[in-house]
Amino acid sequence: MSLTFFYKYSVDDFCKLHDNVYNHQSKASKSIFRSTILRIERLYGKPINKLDMGFAKSVEEIYNKLTEETDYSENTKLQTISIIIKILKMCDANLGLINSYIKFHKDKTNGVQEQKRLEIQNDNSIIYNHEELQDNLVSAMDFYLNTETSYNDFIKFMILALFTLQPPTRASNFINCKLIPQKTATPPDDTTHNYLLFHGDSFTFVYNNTRKNSVLPQRLNPVVDSNLIKILTFYLDHFYIDNGTRWFIKSYGGKEVSSRVIETAVKDMGSLINDTDLTISDIRSSYLKHVYKQDNNLLDNLEIITMLGLQNLPNYLVKK
Repeated sequence: MSLTFFYKYSVDDFCKLHDNVYNHQSKASKSIFRSTILRIERLYGKPINKLDMGFAKSVEEIYNKLTEETDYSENTKLQTISIIIKILKMCDANLGLINSYIKFHKDKTNGVQEQKRLEIQNDNSIIYNHEELQDNLVSAMDFYLNTETSYNDFIKFMILALFTLQPPTRASNFINCKLIPQKTATPPDDTTHNYLLFHGDSFTFVYNNTRKNSVLPQRLNPVVDSNLIKILTFYLDHFYIDNGTRWFIKSYGGKEVSSRVIETAVKDMGSLINDTDLTISDIRSSYLKHVYKQDNNLLDNLEIITMLGLQNLPNYLVKK
């Protein structure tokens, strides 16, 4: 079938075709397919049914356009190419065209992997030892888990713990976040907020964020670290300001904090406890390298990459 048959296909038309062809794929995969087509529309400034499939006729052309006209990460560009391969296969396009996309995608992916292998060998890259970061924080618990500690100091300590004692996700996962007491980890039907579900000494974070230009699936993150459970329990028992809003992290005045406040808290408290400037990105780097040492197949674990909200894989994450 010629590509001309699909010239007038809308976003919904392509998504319906995709759902029929790949009917067993997850909701997340279907959402990524739709968001990628919307990305193509933004790239060309036209609805997809006005492009006459021009975006799919040359892999080099669309890759160069993505590179020259956007600041998308290499992962996003390769994801776009991957989705176009799906579209070409669904449209039963010329095999030579499909193969040109597949070869280009494979070559670029291999190039990215090789770059990571080279960068990991750079002795100048500074990555903190994650176990040391955790040990330093735990050592300071007795000082900060004290009712004589100021509210602001405790909040900063708890925020740093959120990124140090569990996989360090994005700061935005802890804003627009409500405390919900309930007996199970079943998330509320309302997905317009993030949540911290709690019952006794059991805590589960529920992340419902969307990231700019992409759709992320709902993620549940049970708190399993005993020290973080102790910190959260102490917070609820002694420091939580319950003014009816149920926001998880609040300023002393009872208002929800911003992402900037969270980032600043990590930097300020991190410098106190670790005697060095520390950012969320630094903690994420140390965590990923720590996990990678235990499992060098981490690059294949897309779930953990998605959970951390990464758009670019760091240069120390490599396959040997």
